[in-house]
Amino acid sequence: MSTQFDTLATARRLEAAGIATKQAEAIVFAIQESRDTAATKEDLDSNVAALSSDLAANTAMLRSELEANTAALRSELEANMAALRSELEANTTALRSDLAAMAADLRAEIQGVAAESRAERGKLRGELFRALWIQGAGVVGILLASKIF
Repeated sequence: MSTQFDTLATARRLEAAGIATKQAEAIVFAIQESRDTAATKEDLDSNVAALSSDLAANTAMLRSELEANTAALRSELEANMAALRSELEANTTALRSDLAAMAADLRAEIQGVAAESRAERGKLRGELFRALWIQGAGVVGILLASKIF
């Protein structure tokens, strides 16, 4: 709400107070210029409303961008998780296969060692049997030779 400013009355009051006419006119001119450029309440209210509208629009735009970015990140994260799960399953399958092969190799090696051990035991039994037979024959020979038998 703008009020009228009486420049002539204001200049006369300044002159009556002892200010020179040129100075009074300069003061009144400066006051008039400042009133012309001063913002009114309506101007301020209009600017606040415009800023509020801009803020609401910017907030909505940022919210929309945030939601879009969140959705994109969620999608990327889900894709990465699926890829990692797939890789983990493949690695797990490969490890199980490797473990099964190692277990089979170990069983075969154990069976080989067991077979070698049985063969060695059989060989040692045979040698022991021969050695005992030879000793027994020697004892019998000695007994026969000594005519104790």
